[in-house]
Amino acid sequence: MNAILVLLPCALALSSCATATSRPARPDLFRTFGTAVPDKARHRRIPEGNTEMPADENWASQRKKMGLEAVEPGIAYGSGMLPGRSINRKLAEEAERFRASGYVPYVTDLADLVYRDSVPRPDQITSTISLQATPGEMETAGVAIHAFRALEGVRVTASDLKAQKGRGVITASEHIDVRSAFYMPRLGWRQPRYSVRPVILEKRSGVDADEGASQLFYVTVRVPEGTRPGDYACRLTISADHAAPREIDLGLTVLPFTLADPDVTYAFWYHADRTPPQFTEKDLVAMRGCGMNSIMLVLGDLGGLGMQHHNGIRVFSEDGAVRFDLSALEAFLTHYRDLGFSRPVIMNMVIKELLDLEEKDFAELVHRLNGLAKQVGTPGFIWSIGDENDAIPDSLPQTRRLLEWINRTVPDDLTKQTVVYPKNARIYGSALDLQIWAGYFDETVIEPTRQNGSTMGMYNGTGAYEVDARDNRFFYGVWTWAVGFGHIEQWVYNYAMYDHDEPFNDISIGARQAGRGNCHFYCYPGPDGPLPTVGYYGIMEGIDDIRYLRTAERHIAQARASGNEASIRAADAAAEALDAWRKRIDLSPPPTPMAYFVVSREAARFSLADYAALRRTAIECILEMRRVPGLR
Repeated sequence: MNAILVLLPCALALSSCATATSRPARPDLFRTFGTAVPDKARHRRIPEGNTEMPADENWASQRKKMGLEAVEPGIAYGSGMLPGRSINRKLAEEAERFRASGYVPYVTDLADLVYRDSVPRPDQITSTISLQATPGEMETAGVAIHAFRALEGVRVTASDLKAQKGRGVITASEHIDVRSAFYMPRLGWRQPRYSVRPVILEKRSGVDADEGASQLFYVTVRVPEGTRPGDYACRLTISADHAAPREIDLGLTVLPFTLADPDVTYAFWYHADRTPPQFTEKDLVAMRGCGMNSIMLVLGDLGGLGMQHHNGIRVFSEDGAVRFDLSALEAFLTHYRDLGFSRPVIMNMVIKELLDLEEKDFAELVHRLNGLAKQVGTPGFIWSIGDENDAIPDSLPQTRRLLEWINRTVPDDLTKQTVVYPKNARIYGSALDLQIWAGYFDETVIEPTRQNGSTMGMYNGTGAYEVDARDNRFFYGVWTWAVGFGHIEQWVYNYAMYDHDEPFNDISIGARQAGRGNCHFYCYPGPDGPLPTVGYYGIMEGIDDIRYLRTAERHIAQARASGNEASIRAADAAAEALDAWRKRIDLSPPPTPMAYFVVSREAARFSLADYAALRRTAIECILEMRRVPGLR
C-alpha cells in the first residue's frame, strides 16, 4: 500500500499553491447539452393516492433539530431528501405596478431556487444583474417571472456583451446560454406525497406559465479564454406572447487573472453499464464541463460470463483459461484522455464475473488494466470494492480479501472505500489509502483515520443530490476547502434506481413500493444530449469557489516568498482574511450521534450573502497580491 497524508491541514500547504496551474479549458457544454425532456415526461400523470406537499414543509423543525434558528427568512430554496428552506409567498408591493403587464420579472441567485408558488421579494425586483468572472470561467445568474395571468411563450433572450471601453465583444450566440427550469414531481421520503421542484434546465423557444405561478431561467455566460479584462454589458429581454417585453441590464466584469486548479480529485459515479457508446462522449463532456477531473466507473453486473459491457470489460473462457477483452474500455479511456481528465479513473471492481475470479486471474486483470491505461496515456486507476460495505457486514470478508489482493498485486497503486458510520473509522485498518466518508463525517473520525495511514475524502455532501444548487455549491467549494479534503465523490451522475426505463419518472411503481424516489441524475438522458440540473450548476459554482480560494493562496505564497517585508505583511493580512472564513466551519459532532449530517448543519448556516462575500474576499486578496511588485 502507498500511504499518503491523512488530511490537508487547515492552513493549506502553500508550497503546493505556489505551483498550482490552470486546468485545461472546459469543453463546449453549450453544444453538448440536450434541448428538452421527452414529451412523455412533460405530460406524466400523478399516480392515484399520491398528494402534493409544499417543498419547504418541515424546514423549520429540521433547522431546530440542528440547533439553528427555526426560520431563515426571505430565502426561496429546496433540497432533495432534506426539507427545503422557506419559500417566499408574500408578494412584494413593488410587484403590483407590473400587474397590468401580466407578469413581473425578477432576479435571483442560481442557488435561490424559484418554485411554482414562489413570489418575488422586494430586493429581487430590479432591472440590473452584476457578474464577475475570469477568462475561461462560466458564471450563471437566475432570472424569473411571476405570472399575474396565464402566459404562453415566456422566453429570455440576450444581446451580445460589449466592452464599455474598446471594441471587445462576447457574442451571445456562442457564449450565452439561456435555459428554463422544468418543474418535476419528486417523491417524498417513505410517504405517498410529492413536491414539485425546479430540477432540469431545458433549451426551449418558450414556456407556458399558469396564473399565479413563477418560472425560473438560468442565464450562463461563458467568458472566452484570452478575453481582455474590463467591464462588458448586454441586455436581457423577457417576453411572452401577447405581453409587453421587459428588459434587464446585465453587467459583466472580466477579472485580470485566471483561476488555479482546485487541487482536489472530483468524481461522479458513472453507471457506464446503462450508457450506450454513442452517448458516452457527451456524458464525459458534461462531467468534465462542471469541473470533474476523475470518474468513479461503475460497470455493474455484466449479465453472465461472456457478456459485453458497453464501456468496460468482457470476461470469457477460452481453452479452459479466463480471458479479458478490454476494447470497449479502451475507447472510453481514449475519450477520458482527450477531454482533459487529469486524475486516475476510480475503478469499482464489484462485478460478479470479477468477484468469482481466482487471485491469479484477478491479478492478471489488474495488470492488464494498468497496461491499458499506460498505453492510452491516462493516469491509471484508483481501486475500489463496492460501496458502503461497512453498513453491510456480510460483504466485509470479501472486501478485505480483494483489497489484500490489490495491495499485493500493485502495492504502489491507491485503494479507496466509502465508509458510512463514524464508529467504523478503523474497520479497514491500514488496507486503504483513501477513506471516503459519508455525510456523518465529523471531527471524531479525523484521528482514527490518520492512525490508519489513510487520506480522508467525502462523498454526497448533504444528500440533497441534483434537485439542490445551494448545498452542492457549499459541499464542493467552501466545505471541501475549509476541511482540507483532497478527494470528493458524488453518487450519482446517471441512475434510475428502481425502474431503469423511466429516467424522468421519480414516482415510478418501484419507487412508490420502496418509499424513495426513482430519479438520481445530475444530468438527465435527453434524446439529443444530457440535460443539466440545478444541482449540476451548484457543483460548477462550488468548484469555481475553491479555484478562487486556491488562486488567492497561490498569490499569498508567492508574496511571502518574495522576501520583501511589505509584501509579506500584505500576504499575512490576506491569509488572515481567508482564514476567518475557514474558521467558520464547525466540525463538532451532533449532541446525539448521527442525529444529522454536520455538513448539512454548516451548509444551513452559510447564507447566500456569505457566498458573495467569500468570493469577494478571495478576489480582493488576489488583486491586492497582484499589486505587489514582480508578482502576477
